Amino acid sequence: MIVGDGVTQVEVVVTDVAAPVPPHSTGGDVRLHIRLTCEGFTGAGSSWIAHDVWQRFLRQLERLEDRREGEAVVDSMSPDDLRVRIFVTNRAGHVAIDGQMRTRSVRDLRWQFGAIPFDPTLLPPPLGELRAARNAS
Repeated sequence: MIVGDGVTQVEVVVTDVAAPVPPHSTGGDVRLHIRLTCEGFTGAGSSWIAHDVWQRFLRQLERLEDRREGEAVVDSMSPDDLRVRIFVTNRAGHVAIDGQMRTRSVRDLRWQFGAIPFDPTLLPPPLGELRAARNAS
């Protein structure tokens, strides 16, 4: 899913779906990759999302797309590593995305992005991509 306002672009992609590991996991957790580009800045990272959290996010996103109200929020398993929120900004049904990412490699790097508006008519194709990832889980 790629959304943005022409200057800033956010890409949200499922890169992996965890297989079941009985008796510890029924599988279906997803690894979500986020990439933000804005006027020469690029930030990227990924984190694991629990299966039930991912399913709830997709239901919220479907409701948002259908009703043009509310928000869809997804948080990573690791606290404060990843958060993405897609939300309706006003009664006219305008939509935006915001979030944060934390990368723990050599350094503990954190970045966040404020509300980036995008055309809500662009939601159906990315939602279809994310649904396909859900069906693979």
